[in-house]
Amino acid sequence: MNLLFDIGNSRIKWRFQQPTSLALIPGSGGGAAHAADLDGTLLQILPSAPQGIGVSSVWIACVAKSAIADRVQAWAEGAGLKSHRVHPGMSGLGIRHVYQNPQKLGVDRWLAMGAAWHRTGAATGVIDAGSALTVDVVDESGAHRGGLIMPGVSLLRASLRQGTALNWEACDHQPGLGRDTDSAISNGIAAAMLGAVQTGIAWGNETCKPGKWLLTGGDAALVAALLGSPVESPVEMVDDLVLEGLALLASRNA
Repeated sequence: MNLLFDIGNSRIKWRFQQPTSLALIPGSGGGAAHAADLDGTLLQILPSAPQGIGVSSVWIACVAKSAIADRVQAWAEGAGLKSHRVHPGMSGLGIRHVYQNPQKLGVDRWLAMGAAWHRTGAATGVIDAGSALTVDVVDESGAHRGGLIMPGVSLLRASLRQGTALNWEACDHQPGLGRDTDSAISNGIAAAMLGAVQTGIAWGNETCKPGKWLLTGGDAALVAALLGSPVESPVEMVDDLVLEGLALLASRNA
């Protein structure tokens, strides 16, 4: 059995996968913030594996500081498990990048695009609403045609706290103009997210006309609510698209 790690900018998530299957084992795995006790978290993972199935390989995708991936890899190798560090451009996903330097392409974006293209078999778009909000498109031949990156909700909030003297508290987004500082900021951040996603969809449709857009990430539910108004292409919310791409890659490189 494979153990898959998606190490994002703020959280680390893991899932278990049968090596003979492209799918994640339903209900397996978990997640934790980087600030949590990483060593303690790692010690709890193997005992939580599905009963009767041993873990043999660990696959690691990391966009955070490499030191975190180093610690996960050292833990895996200390437990006698074979470890693999994933990088953009590895064979198995069937997509091609447009970056002159593929190492500059975030491995999370690459895996999510691979999973999306495998799901649809056609031109498709990916919206990943995490610490950063990213929008990417892949054409019908599997070529990445480009994307957008901007700060996500938490980073937009943090920038206002760190860069201004505003005294405010985050509140639920309500469509329309805010009637106080808290609601004005919350609605403004939501408007920025919505504008970026709608622009990304419009530009993606001009580039290769994706038949479907897949929405994933920790703030996917917020973006889905913002996109409640009609958009040009259908948008489907999918959990753990990055881990799904990692499962696909692991199964094809077993």
